[in-house]
Amino acid sequence: GCTDSYTLPFPFEVQTYPVPDFSLQTSTGLLGTEFCIPRGSAVTLTLTSTSATAYPTYYQWNMGLPPLQPASTNSGATRSYTTPGTYVLVLTLVPATAPCVISKSITVNLYDEPRAEAVADKTVFCKGDPIQFTMANDTAVHHWQWDFGDNQPTQVYTQISPKSISYNYQPSFFPSSTNGNLLVILSFASPNDVCKNIDTIRVRMIRILPDFKRNNELSLSDYAHCLGIADTFSSTTTSNASMLTYTWSFGDMNASNAITPNHTYSSPGNYVVNMQVSDPNVGCKDNISKTMTIFPLPSASLGIDTLACPDSLFTITGAGVPGMSGILTGTLNGPGSSNSVTFTAN
Repeated sequence: GCTDSYTLPFPFEVQTYPVPDFSLQTSTGLLGTEFCIPRGSAVTLTLTSTSATAYPTYYQWNMGLPPLQPASTNSGATRSYTTPGTYVLVLTLVPATAPCVISKSITVNLYDEPRAEAVADKTVFCKGDPIQFTMANDTAVHHWQWDFGDNQPTQVYTQISPKSISYNYQPSFFPSSTNGNLLVILSFASPNDVCKNIDTIRVRMIRILPDFKRNNELSLSDYAHCLGIADTFSSTTTSNASMLTYTWSFGDMNASNAITPNHTYSSPGNYVVNMQVSDPNVGCKDNISKTMTIFPLPSASLGIDTLACPDSLFTITGAGVPGMSGILTGTLNGPGSSNSVTFTAN
């Protein structure tokens, strides 16, 4: 049952660990853990302690780059970065009167601002033809996307994707409000869209809508009439091309390069008139065909018996080409009289 005791001749204190915490932002006020390094510049990170400390405490900041700063009373730290990479930032709290050292860290990813150039294999192209777009001279690009100016969704491409794409606009698409001009946008970014950028290129779509009138194109006789009548063909083509040329084929081995040619058919028949319209600067072309019907000139003939007795039958015949009917009019008098009849073809 022997006991003993000892009493310290001075008091002592048990301190609690401080609670390390801090806020992180860039010099422009951005928050988070992923930041973009502007082209030709640097990104500056600032850490500010929000730690809970009940006792005098020193702060040691490790900004992920040498040299390591010694512990001090500075409750914040700032560092500029010009090289992309992953950095571990650490705040260590060192109490002034006790070895209750504790730390907190945060991982920060810094990315270069991506750069790229949008390039097309041609800046003027014909409606219906493919056009090839390429992302060229790219650096630090993780993924990209094209906007071809036609409100059609496109996929997001990654580093394993080809950098060139051959694009076909929808057959029904034409930017009438801009007279064929299109703004194509290449959007590209770093991982997680931390750094974003765009480049643009302007291209022009040429459309030719060929059409023409056969004479006035108002009545049947404008495209179906008798032989020997001259026809006038006039282009009513619409296009946003700066220059157009015309090639006419009249279906009878004759041709013309006039905008409004005249032509007279030498034989009856059905003829296919074709007009091809071309843009000589770009090579765009389209054509349209219409039919002309040329009838042969009609002819009428009349035959009658040259000798006939009074009060006896005689024959009068009428004929027409092609296959016409008619009305016989005239007067027949007695023997020795001069008689005349007329056959009128319908």
